[in-house]
Amino acid sequence: MLRLRQLALAATQRDPVIEELRAFLAVPLGYIDLGVGAFGLENRLLVVGDDHLEVVSPVEENTTAGRWIDRQGGDAGYMVIFQCDNLAARREHFADLGVRTVWTSDRPEAIASHLHPKDVGGAIVSIDQMPSWDGWHWAGPSWPEQRNAGWAAGFAAARLASPTPETLAARWSAVLETPLTEHEGLPCLALDGNRILFEAGPREALVGIDLKVRAGHDAPAPTTIAGVRFQGVAGA
Repeated sequence: MLRLRQLALAATQRDPVIEELRAFLAVPLGYIDLGVGAFGLENRLLVVGDDHLEVVSPVEENTTAGRWIDRQGGDAGYMVIFQCDNLAARREHFADLGVRTVWTSDRPEAIASHLHPKDVGGAIVSIDQMPSWDGWHWAGPSWPEQRNAGWAAGFAAARLASPTPETLAARWSAVLETPLTEHEGLPCLALDGNRILFEAGPREALVGIDLKVRAGHDAPAPTTIAGVRFQGVAGA
């Protein structure tokens, strides 16, 4: 099994972006993971149904996130984080493909592999496994208390752009061992409960996040925050 579980934006300043997102999503402040300090970053997460939206900002010079912001020309989509139930086998697959790993966690509460962005493209990809399919260590112990807040029930899709979207889609398909399909006329990776879409754009980047609209709620008008388009999707 494989599903999209967390998406991260890289921003020069964390708090203004968090406040924009909170206003759009109508959700409370979420968890700060002090562990990202090891990467020279500060962060905060927002709970979006069963999924998680993160903003990271550099607090030191020469961080990966800081260089990403520079390459993208400003605040931008940064990480796409998946949850799986078979990371040991997937790690063997990454090695067979020659996909490099830039960071790993092997703690009892969360095992994870961050893949080299040059070997995947479009974003830093992390594949994570938790002891429970319903759990998500990176969001702290109290996130389930916020899962019913706001109008969005979770991620419907992440949208990746590329000058050659078919090529990027094929690369992600190979790395994630997920067959390519089509949705909205775009290359698509159909996951367990959500999807990845690939569209044309001037550079490889995470450019859009589609959010599932809860029954009985209305989504606000689409908006762009930190270089990423957000929109509600009914019946996703």
